[in-house]
Amino acid sequence: GILQVASSPNASTPIASQSMAGASLEYWRSTVVTHTSLLAKAPEAVRGDTELMLQVVARDSGALRFVAPALLADPGWVMRAIESGVSEALGHAPDLLREDVQFVLQAVQANGMAIS
Repeated sequence: GILQVASSPNASTPIASQSMAGASLEYWRSTVVTHTSLLAKAPEAVRGDTELMLQVVARDSGALRFVAPALLADPGWVMRAIESGVSEALGHAPDLLREDVQFVLQAVQANGMAIS
């Protein structure tokens, strides 16, 4: 895409439009799917992208260490990861979630390897 530069009506210097930030995020999103090691440097918006991170950890469960803490604290996201075969997801969740007996039982029912 083309980066558009707009002039600010209140200033004489040009300002970059939001397409610059969007283009950067799209670059990160397309890159980390195949180069998961780059997640360590990816913006929080990328590491917190629900669907993208499910896709990434399904390909490489080692990428769980880079997933945004907010996602790892989300029981719905962790369960979706476990259900999709990423049994290690429970081990990366915060203590509060791992200490929830009902949640752990659900996780084990979804994937018997969730507590290994």
